[in-house]
Amino acid sequence: MAQQVGSRIIRICEILEILGPSTSAEVHVYIDQCSIQNVRTYCKRAVSLGLLTVSDGNHTRYLPNIYSIAPNWRQIVDSKKAKPVQPKKIAKLSGKFAVNSVFQLGGL
Repeated sequence: MAQQVGSRIIRICEILEILGPSTSAEVHVYIDQCSIQNVRTYCKRAVSLGLLTVSDGNHTRYLPNIYSIAPNWRQIVDSKKAKPVQPKKIAKLSGKFAVNSVFQLGGL
């Protein structure tokens, strides 16, 4: 099953679409009631979903990752939306007999 895209990840993508390439700390300013650690996690998840691209701070641990929006991120979100689950058809039982045991269900 494909991983679904949450509302916070969509919000981060919309913010990056307006801001342009930004760090997770810069995005955090525009997200209400969400810690910086959660914003980093959402950005990493968005990268794994293909919604964002990341430049890794020139391979040093002191420069922050800079996230950019993928050009087709809205199409990716639409393709990952949950599809409604079709209920399974249940066989109708005729009223001619009564089931008294689980073992009798195998003969239906």
